[in-house]
Order: sequence, then structure tokens, then C-alpha cells
Amino acid sequence: YYTSNEIVVTGLPRFDKIYHSKKTSKDSNILVLFSFFIGSPKESGLFPKCGGYRDFFNSVHGVVANYALNNPNITVYIKPKWYEGDAKESIDRAISKSISTDASNIKNLHITDEISAQNLIKRANTVISFNSTTLVESILYERKVIMPKYFEAAESHKDYVYYSDYSDIFYCPNSPEELLKTIENCMSNNYSLKNINHDF
Repeated sequence: YYTSNEIVVTGLPRFDKIYHSKKTSKDSNILVLFSFFIGSPKESGLFPKCGGYRDFFNSVHGVVANYALNNPNITVYIKPKWYEGDAKESIDRAISKSISTDASNIKNLHITDEISAQNLIKRANTVISFNSTTLVESILYERKVIMPKYFEAAESHKDYVYYSDYSDIFYCPNSPEELLKTIENCMSNNYSLKNINHDF
């Protein structure tokens, strides 16, 4: 017989492993953006030619690239599921629209699919994610987590945003300007880790 205090249910076996793992230091200078798809259940395909989270996708990737450009002392990772084909083209295009130089010239910005999500989360100070289980994984690793929600994510596609009711757990900026401010405050440790609501 087990009491309620002796039982923890997180839903996925890898989440249970994270929950019981030894947490690493949060005092790093690493920011991680887990890239996401432009498409939603309203469109056909992960990177449709029109519609989806297009403006939101371009903005989030652009804000992160600009932050990296202006903060060379911060190591910034953009982690897509894969960095080739439509995914690479979409990420590269979003960044080129926002900065005055090629992404390859930003030495502290690393766009890679070769490092595991868990490895990056464990090394990060702050994680940015959207519509991904990396939101939950980052919370379990006790990281500051930013879930932007603006443009299509707050308007035409708001019904397809996961975890949208948990602003008490995630930092949820509602504009590009607020996203940048939130990143700056998290990375400078002006914003602290939010308390986990165990009902989550």
C-alpha cells in the first residue's frame, strides 16, 4: 500500500526519469529555443506555403537571433527537430528578415539538430518552446520556461495552442517586445523560476 505522498504520475516514462533525476545548476549563460512547425491542424503539412503560425514563427526566431546578435556573451541554441529541407529554409528565412547579417556570422548562435533536447535543457538557463513536450520537460528540469503566445498563436490559431492555460508556470509574453524583455530578464536572473503547480 502506498500513500498519496509516495506516488508521482507524470504521464510519460521519460518524464518520470526526469522527475527523479539529479538537477544540474541553473546558473548558465545558455538560452535555448526549441523551434516549432509553421503548420497547425488547420493546414496541410508542417511547413505550408501559406497560413499557419507564419508571422509568429518568423517573429520568435527573429527575436532570438537579434538577442544573440546583441549579447555575444550569451550562448544561444536554436534546436529544430531536423535542420534541413523546409525546416532549414524557414528558419534561415525568418532570421534573415530580422537581422542585418547572415546567421552564420553570429558566432554565439548555434542552429543544430545534433544535440538532444534533454542535453540542451540540462545545460540551459532559460528555455523557449511552443506546442512541445519540451515545455514540460524543462519545467521538470527546473528551468525558466518561456512560452510566447501572440500573433496567430493568440488569434486565428489560438485553439491549437497546447498548455495555454498555464501562465502561472510559464512566462507567456504576448508580443515580440515582451518576448525580448522576458528573455533579457530571465537570462539576467531578474526573473526567477516559477513555482510548479502540481495540478499541472
